[in-house]
Amino acid sequence: MCIGTLHQHLGPVLKALVMSAIQDISVRSHVEKKFDTNPHDPSVLANTQRRCLVLKNDDGNEAGGVATMGIIIPKTDLMAELPSDILKSMVCNIV
Repeated sequence: MCIGTLHQHLGPVLKALVMSAIQDISVRSHVEKKFDTNPHDPSVLANTQRRCLVLKNDDGNEAGGVATMGIIIPKTDLMAELPSDILKSMVCNIV
């Protein structure tokens, strides 16, 4: 179960978040057992190799420095898309 590995890396923060969201008692006990068998180890995170899944060089390889995004993000001038009287419609008159 990946929750044990996540607990090794993230520790108490993950445990608090997960335990606050679980309502089912049987699921809660199962997850608590996974947390107990996979205690938080801060050294694991320090030894984990990190890599970017988004930034790529132009040749498609992982970026080492300056890179382009591996995805295309559309660019839109939002101000040009808004109607010219947008501020009038946003005004709220408080009496």
